[in-house]
Amino acid sequence: MNLRKRKAFSLVELMVAVFILSTSLLLVIGIFVVIFNSVQKGIDVTAGVSIGEMVMSKWLFENYSSLAAGNNTGGIVTVNNVPYNYSIYVSSVEGTGMADKLFRIDCKIYWWEKGSRSASGAQDYYAQGYGNYSADIIRYVYKQ
Repeated sequence: MNLRKRKAFSLVELMVAVFILSTSLLLVIGIFVVIFNSVQKGIDVTAGVSIGEMVMSKWLFENYSSLAAGNNTGGIVTVNNVPYNYSIYVSSVEGTGMADKLFRIDCKIYWWEKGSRSASGAQDYYAQGYGNYSADIIRYVYKQ
């Protein structure tokens, strides 16, 4: 029996090792990309909801004295070169005996629609691959 000490790895062993290392590296990189995109999406959704709350509060402050069912509006607010479209719908809450005093205000804010443009008129490429986002904010207001 002729037992010799091996001084190197065979080509097959090296190829298997390289395959395992490269597959592991690609999986780790893929996980980091998914985590980054999830965190970024969370940040963007939080920003949109915050801007929606701001728009609704400002609108309510300006229109509280004339608050009535059917007092609907919409518009665009731009923050950091991202246009946020909003629609505000006011309806009275029926069945409470306070139809002329209790109102439901719905604010729908949406951003990064296909073909949307920033305040400068340039295509908003920051949103590519995201699709559009939207948030619905509901507030009940009692008018004295």
